[in-house]
Amino acid sequence: MKAYEFLIGEPTDAHYEEEAWARLTAEQFLAGYNDTDAIYDTLFL
Repeated sequence: MKAYEFLIGEPTDAHYEEEAWARLTAEQFLAGYNDTDAIYDTLFL
């Protein structure tokens, strides 16, 4: 049996990438701070 792997490229223009990063940043920011993230506060302070 053969396994195949396909890579699908996304548009690489700068405008698209800027929009994608802005969207990701907004989504992550709006996701908020979770109580489980508190462990990182104690590790890196």
